[in-house]
Amino acid sequence: MIFLLLLVISIKAFAYYEAYPPYMFTEEPFESIEYKDFSEKEVVADEDNEQSLFVFTSPSEDYTLVRNCGWGTVDTGSKDLKYKNKILMEGDDFNSTLERAIELDLDGNGLNDCVVFRQYFGNSIAVLQGKVDIFLRFSETEFQHIYYEGFCIGSEDFVDMDKDGKSEIIRLDLVRGADKKGKEHNYWGYNIYELVDGKMVNANEKYEGFPKYVWYTEKHNDKDTSHLTKEYREKLAKEQYSKIEQEKIRI
Repeated sequence: MIFLLLLVISIKAFAYYEAYPPYMFTEEPFESIEYKDFSEKEVVADEDNEQSLFVFTSPSEDYTLVRNCGWGTVDTGSKDLKYKNKILMEGDDFNSTLERAIELDLDGNGLNDCVVFRQYFGNSIAVLQGKVDIFLRFSETEFQHIYYEGFCIGSEDFVDMDKDGKSEIIRLDLVRGADKKGKEHNYWGYNIYELVDGKMVNANEKYEGFPKYVWYTEKHNDKDTSHLTKEYREKLAKEQYSKIEQEKIRI
């Protein structure tokens, strides 16, 4: 009975979830940034204890990502990301399920960058939430690590909106906000970011209609809400931006 109840709740949540993106931002799709997926190979490290390692390698073979599965294929969260055998991130810094890793040039400097997508453990709407780690490469030894969380994360988030050869980033998050009457609701919040001098910065003002907030409701809904004032939208956007972590890495 409990299982059926949870199943109904989950179906209800998904039934009204607006697919990413819930509407076309323009009449024509944005041009995606070209990327390539890492390849995957399983290596058995300890047959007696059924311990396996999954090694992901970028197409250039510059990046490798190792996932340690402690029992069979159970993800224990130990993941080492390396660039030419030098550690970028290690161990429990990657402490959730690995979803995907891609190689691409995000900032248009001609150097191959790396993006790692990870998923939270959870149920209902929480299964759509994930973590993104971006590693922008400036040289053989210098990188910028950008970390943020969002919903329905994936390679489709990286698009060239202004056709300058550099990636903009569409970030989708679920936010709580008060309408003009003070009543609180949940909203799907869409913000646009771009990469400036190696940092991820908000670029909503460059694109008409952003940030966008779609009321999360038990009805089919794909419209930008009229609930929120311009000032409140900007407040929510600043709160979402403040959760992005950025740091330089030297290896």
